[in-house]
Amino acid sequence: MPAAKEANTQRGFKRSACAQPAALHAPKIPKAAEIREGPAWSKPPEAVASHIDCGGQWLIGIDIETHHWEISRGNKLSIGQFGFYNLCTPRDLESRICQLGWAYGPPGRRATVKERLVRPVDFRISEDATNYHGISHEQAQDGEPIADVLAEFLGDLRYVVEERGGRMVCHNMEFDCGIIKNEMDRCASLGDAGAKFHSIAGAGFCTMDPRVGRWLKQCWGEDCGGAGTMNVLALKAIAEKLLTEDERGSLLEKHHTAGADAHLHRKVAYAFAGLSRAPCRMPLGQHKLTEPDPSDEAAVRECEECHERF
Repeated sequence: MPAAKEANTQRGFKRSACAQPAALHAPKIPKAAEIREGPAWSKPPEAVASHIDCGGQWLIGIDIETHHWEISRGNKLSIGQFGFYNLCTPRDLESRICQLGWAYGPPGRRATVKERLVRPVDFRISEDATNYHGISHEQAQDGEPIADVLAEFLGDLRYVVEERGGRMVCHNMEFDCGIIKNEMDRCASLGDAGAKFHSIAGAGFCTMDPRVGRWLKQCWGEDCGGAGTMNVLALKAIAEKLLTEDERGSLLEKHHTAGADAHLHRKVAYAFAGLSRAPCRMPLGQHKLTEPDPSDEAAVRECEECHERF
């Protein structure tokens, strides 16, 4: 999705056109596999621990791409309609969905990943949006009606949450879910789906939560600022800390496509759960927390045994 997912960035704040060269002597960033018991790693505060406690659950990661966004100064330091840290103004939630992605499954198994293009009706995908996520208005004409896409998504979401006791995860929950709910409310064929979705979203995991970001930075021994400092991390920054290069590489190459980002949301949520227990278990880079090769029976058993300890 667009710029609302970047750290301390609201939709409409354009990314720099010129990438800055990396520092010649940039400090090495430790990976989750390198975290050990010691002064850097810290037990997450109770508010964070309860939020990220999802290691043994089915998870469904979600993400959207939108047709456009207005330049705004954001709405920082507020709590949104789903109960999460909020960067959105009501106008931001008027954006329309042009792509919806979701990735779901049990811990330690390969995710089922779906990505659906939405056919524009009563809106046009802007050039700025196309430059961001790569979906042009012309390409989207091959998409599906929004009601059909949402119906398929709701079927999988309810299966994960109602039948498997799972949970939804998203980066910037207030933005994505606010727009999804508005789209559901526009679709008469979906009945009261918006109200049910609201309840599911409110019980989800927002990876943009500044309390979670603060704890993650503390685990890496980074400066978190004063007690009131917001530590809102971009999805890419979180993935680079928590996932190995192999785990994140192909997904970051597709960053800002809904399916890849939904998959990343699920992966980093499980990695957060693993990091919260890092000192009392094998290193994250070795226990195949996210998705072991199903043909590797030993790795699968190892992962299942690990999750039993959750």
